[in-house]
Amino acid sequence: EEAAALVSRAKEQSDEIIGEAEKKAAQVEENARSAIAQASRDVIEATRMAALEYLKDVFRIQTE
Repeated sequence: EEAAALVSRAKEQSDEIIGEAEKKAAQVEENARSAIAQASRDVIEATRMAALEYLKDVFRIQTE
């Protein structure tokens, strides 16, 4: 009877630990998705700025 109670308690603790781990993993995944999306926007903005600077340089050279 005592062994069964210990097994039951261990199962409860195991389920709690697994539930917490799954919740934390989901949060980490969401954070990673957000970071990837922000990095993508940053790369697009950096590319846009580089292209604009390049075009400014090209037109500056042509008008000199």
